Amino acid sequence: MPIIFDLPSQNENERDDLVALMSVLVPESFVTEYDRWVVTVRYGRKAKIEETLRTTVLTIGQDTTMPLDELAHLASHYAAVLRERVSTYTLHAAAVEQTGRAALIAGPPQSGKTAVLLELLRRDGFSMLSSNQTLVAGDPPHVRGGTTTITVRRYATHERESERGVSDPFELIPVHGQRILRAVAPIRAVYVVASWDGPLRVAYQNWMAVELFNALCAAVRQSTIFVRSGIATWPFDTLDATGARMQFAMAVTQAARQVTVGGRASEIATFIADDMQL
Repeated sequence: MPIIFDLPSQNENERDDLVALMSVLVPESFVTEYDRWVVTVRYGRKAKIEETLRTTVLTIGQDTTMPLDELAHLASHYAAVLRERVSTYTLHAAAVEQTGRAALIAGPPQSGKTAVLLELLRRDGFSMLSSNQTLVAGDPPHVRGGTTTITVRRYATHERESERGVSDPFELIPVHGQRILRAVAPIRAVYVVASWDGPLRVAYQNWMAVELFNALCAAVRQSTIFVRSGIATWPFDTLDATGARMQFAMAVTQAARQVTVGGRASEIATFIADDMQL
């Protein structure tokens, strides 16, 4: 789903920052039927949304100032809303593949998902389907797309942060050279991870729908930024959409093994590698 920023006064560094951030926020589909909409973000006299069959224009009030990362999140979240219209959900999770089966690696921000993903990719037989934002759809649920730029976070200096107009206190650093697979794969396991410097702890769950529901909602919760920035309260979340997300989260839990696992990233990865053989 192409996203275009029609913004004035963008210098080369700002454009590069947007491209890098969008590669982490916007998943690529492994199938073609989702390349339906083009999303354009621009400034105008009044905040509004204009939609045609294949084009959506998000107009931000010209008197409103938003950091570049908030603009990127705005566009990516609205793209997630559009995908939900064709029953494709955007999950804040990584995904790996082994022998044709997919496993989701979920957890709250800074829980160690990327560290576990990198540890798994060092093991034979694992390929990456998605690094951060994963497209899931179907019955039974399948991984159908994802972001393929792996990033880690480190604190940015105040001067650098100010120069870039970035409100997130972290900077994205690409990590290259990993095995990436662009193929649809059924979801067979969901691992909610928490990385810490302590002993491995594992709990098999029978009901992880709430955690998955929260991960599904994370991609469309941008309306708080609109309210804070004085743009508009755009109806990204509706009761129907919320109910559909919960139903899909329940479908995933019925089709996949559910495990919460904490400990060192290397030990978590070893457990997942062994557990996926079951």
